[in-house]
Amino acid sequence: MTDVDLMFKALGLAWIPRLLNAGDKNWCSVPNYYFKKWGGLDFLLKCNYGTKYFPQLPVFYKNILKSFQELKILYSYDQASDLVLYNNKEILVDQKTVYLNKWMEKRIVSIKDLLKEDGSYFTFQEFKAKLSCNTNFMQYFQVISAIPERLPLKARQTESINIQFFTGNDHLFHFSRNFTFNLDKTKSRDRSEILSKRRTLGKDI
Repeated sequence: MTDVDLMFKALGLAWIPRLLNAGDKNWCSVPNYYFKKWGGLDFLLKCNYGTKYFPQLPVFYKNILKSFQELKILYSYDQASDLVLYNNKEILVDQKTVYLNKWMEKRIVSIKDLLKEDGSYFTFQEFKAKLSCNTNFMQYFQVISAIPERLPLKARQTESINIQFFTGNDHLFHFSRNFTFNLDKTKSRDRSEILSKRRTLGKDI
């Protein structure tokens, strides 16, 4: 990767805190309109997303997501985001990722929220009764049918998921045991160094 490439990726990453902290300012109305469909940028960044599943998103904002995705890949980022139901490139209904606001409001966030103690899925009636979620059978069936077999297995083996991280406004990403990335404080130059250093070392720092 050339220094110019790094510079543009770092500048893209620099836009993330601006977008996260812009609120309802007029200049942010366009990205807010799109990101709201997927739970907001704050939530989306924490998901196991794939930009090809956001075909209507303007290229500028798609490239920002790609830059952040590359950062997560470079540092082998894992907060069990592949177990999150929404914006998950591995969970597709009609070749599209899923985001269900009514489920989110009930704090139904991960595959673990759909599993009983024995590791099997709730029946539709059990799901509605236990989680008080207003949904229909077709929607529930589509979601659980779209989940690859390996993910419920991983969910059963995962003791707990930090739901507060996914539902809160924490902009602190723990990329490795020794490296924490604060979206609010890291400067463009730091982002460029983070990308280049990781590529040079080829291991966690």
